[in-house]
Amino acid sequence: MNQGYVHGNIRCLRKSMGLTQAEFGAAIKVNRAVINKYEHMQVPPIGAILAICQHFKLDAHLFCTLDLSVLGIEAAKAAQPNGVEPWLDEQLALYTAANEQERLLLYKKQCLDYWAVLKKVTQP
Repeated sequence: MNQGYVHGNIRCLRKSMGLTQAEFGAAIKVNRAVINKYEHMQVPPIGAILAICQHFKLDAHLFCTLDLSVLGIEAAKAAQPNGVEPWLDEQLALYTAANEQERLLLYKKQCLDYWAVLKKVTQP
């Protein structure tokens, strides 16, 4: 996985919520040392990213690809095209599509959805 903004976004989210690393870790059932690693060097497994996004009601794709310290947590929550659960359903459909053409159509739909989100977020 491309590290993108994950490390910084974990720290930004935690600090914006006023949580210590231990409190943030407790929310996703890991200890403080694990959160420290996620914030500084270790790429979290997808399960941890999904747990963070589900607990804090953020879209996982936006969480991994946009800088929340610039965008802001509330803007990220407002910009979600569908929320976490539909995103997971889309990912499952994309990876289990019967053929390449079906996968391309699903991917195109996702790209258009996120393009709309980016336009919404960047408009004054």
